Amino acid sequence: MKKWAFYKEGEEWRKIGLYAALSKEKSEPGQWRRRTYYSTHSPASSRLRMHIRESSKGTFSFAYNRGQETEIERLGGGESLAHYLYKIAISELSHTTLKLTNFKEEVAVQLVNTQTERRVYIDDRYYDLDVFVKFTSQSKYQLKWNGEFAIEVHNTNPVVGQKLKDLKALRIPVIEVSANKKLAYKTPEEYSTPKLERDYIDFLKVRLSEYLWSKVLSDPKSIGYL
Repeated sequence: MKKWAFYKEGEEWRKIGLYAALSKEKSEPGQWRRRTYYSTHSPASSRLRMHIRESSKGTFSFAYNRGQETEIERLGGGESLAHYLYKIAISELSHTTLKLTNFKEEVAVQLVNTQTERRVYIDDRYYDLDVFVKFTSQSKYQLKWNGEFAIEVHNTNPVVGQKLKDLKALRIPVIEVSANKKLAYKTPEEYSTPKLERDYIDFLKVRLSEYLWSKVLSDPKSIGYL
């Protein structure tokens, strides 16, 4: 059962929890139960159409519209809200210290520019990187990584197999950040609201600005560094 989804206001994407949508329906009858919603896949171009469905037992959920079975099978279940919010918090950081656990190093970085869901291609495959970062640093990594690296957020699915092989082949520096369970979003997805999410993102940013515990998955050396 899907408990949160996206919807559009003009060209702007907005998130909403199931019960927040049902609550809005009470104050604006006919405006929210009939609205077209979209799945939690990223990037936005991958999102599938959804609607609010009521079961025979009177329970509600976001359900896929018919005729999208092939895409549903290809894309999988979509992104969890916890993963999404962690990704957004990282993308809004201005600075942090990378705790590269497998290298036993601490690297202070200034984040100059970030982009979520940066798409990269290799052969007939592509991947959407959670956060792509351009940075400055007084460390050797400024030159070694040519001032950029990718961050993959590990909530339930680590980067392994073909994806890891391909990212290494593309010579993209990649670190994996595991979502800290102690900092987890406590609100169930169906009860989530924009204010609660914003408060959580701001809370995460304070903590993650201090340290970003991570593991290096791909460590290429730039031509300048060599």
